[in-house]
Amino acid sequence: MKVDKLTIAVTNTAAMVAFYNTVFDAKIRAIADSPFYSGTFAGTQIMLCPNSIAQVEATKNRIQLRVDVDNIATVVSTAVRNGGGDYGDRHEDESSIVQGIFDPDGNSIELIQQKAPVGPFYTATMHYPVEPKMLEEFVRLWEERILRLAQTQPGFVRMQLLTRFDEALAMGTWQTKKHAEAFMSLGPFRGLMASLKGILTGAPKPIVWDLAAFESR
Repeated sequence: MKVDKLTIAVTNTAAMVAFYNTVFDAKIRAIADSPFYSGTFAGTQIMLCPNSIAQVEATKNRIQLRVDVDNIATVVSTAVRNGGGDYGDRHEDESSIVQGIFDPDGNSIELIQQKAPVGPFYTATMHYPVEPKMLEEFVRLWEERILRLAQTQPGFVRMQLLTRFDEALAMGTWQTKKHAEAFMSLGPFRGLMASLKGILTGAPKPIVWDLAAFESR
């Protein structure tokens, strides 16, 4: 499931087009022979529809969007310079910064900037003995059952899968041991193991490592 298109009923069309193009690089353009405008907002198609057609009666938006940005201060200042503004207090913790802005028509948008983790981190590995002719299928299943879920979890730093001929080594790195345990409590490996019948030639072997040295750039 994914969001296919976002339509905004607009009052000040020119200002809204300029705002989203400048602040979010939406590349909104007029649709030929129509009063509508279309572009891309945060990876999703966006359409601007004149409110004279949409006939939306609302003083505030009733759906709150949150956009992940690289530099929240830059986006906020760009919004303010282009007919929008900021609202509320900026909230910051060890993992993120959150701030609200609004566009020229008054629609609010929440911004979040994820902070780069600095470590040291908790790392564990899992060694899998794999039937050589099934190695490609193993990689596909591991990405589907483990990697995609891990990427959505709090504290995720990175996950790697190294392979050679008849074996694979998965390496998971988390901000803390607590984050890794929370991920494991979801039971992803039960689902993976159920899919690996006839693919593994032996039992997987988990290994937890003690951090002996650390440096980051």
